[in-house]
Amino acid sequence: MSLGVDGCWSSALDTIETRLMNELMNAGVSIVVAMGNSKPNNFLSTMCFFNALAAPARVISVGNLIAPPISYGGQEGWSINKSSGRGPRLDSVGAVPTVSAPGTTISAARAGTVNGYVAYTGTSQAAPFVSGLAAGMLDANPYLSVAQIKDYIANYAETTGGTKPNNVYGSGYVRAFETYKALLGSSSTWDDGYNHYDFGAWCIRTGSLTYTFARPTNNKVISGTVAVHNYSDRNAPTYTPSLRVDLKSPDNSIYRSASGPASTLSVFRFTSGLTGKWKVQVSAIDTQGQYACYYLDVTD
Repeated sequence: MSLGVDGCWSSALDTIETRLMNELMNAGVSIVVAMGNSKPNNFLSTMCFFNALAAPARVISVGNLIAPPISYGGQEGWSINKSSGRGPRLDSVGAVPTVSAPGTTISAARAGTVNGYVAYTGTSQAAPFVSGLAAGMLDANPYLSVAQIKDYIANYAETTGGTKPNNVYGSGYVRAFETYKALLGSSSTWDDGYNHYDFGAWCIRTGSLTYTFARPTNNKVISGTVAVHNYSDRNAPTYTPSLRVDLKSPDNSIYRSASGPASTLSVFRFTSGLTGKWKVQVSAIDTQGQYACYYLDVTD
């Protein structure tokens, strides 16, 4: 749920919405709620200022993390965004948020477009990560209760130090893989036989950035995702950056190349080529004087 009214609330808040939510949870439906974003005081959140729909004690409420290597408003990665709503509740029942998830400059598909992306910041961008985790848990075990889902997600989050849970990060950074492992009773390390290179989110204004990955064999499909968005955020105008992406083989020759505005750059995929050190080079073509941000992931 990504809606509501921000303020200082008690777990006993009694509105039409919270009554309906409690009826749903009584029926076994888990509810994930965005914590809300502080608008007063230049988006600097204060204690006990959060979304009213996060007030019921059984909901899974989610705060907004800045994930590395993002720098945002003077803050660096793996810190809580200054605008993210936080507890405590008026009656000090439990901690809010339950957990935190990446919610700063998150790229997603833009509604009503083909291959269009947009990036926004807020707890509404963080909550879907946790909703997806809860859905995956129910796929593995449809008999999990509302309380069990919340406990698993909270108990296997990564602590941020100090008191856990607390009213800023909750129980910490949500960790999907560790939660699934605990749920399935597995102590093994997940390995699908492919090498995953998550180069994360980057921003470029001029020049180029190069990323290297090792290819031990040449009998697998290499898939690469370059998700570039038409940038839109509170602190910058909307614009469409143009980039060039070069995939370079171990002899430094260009194996595949693509260039153009954000909407034309997406995925490369191939099955042949040399083994050894490969490179992905991302270069700025026209960023209109702004930072063009993208996410890069390669799977071999």
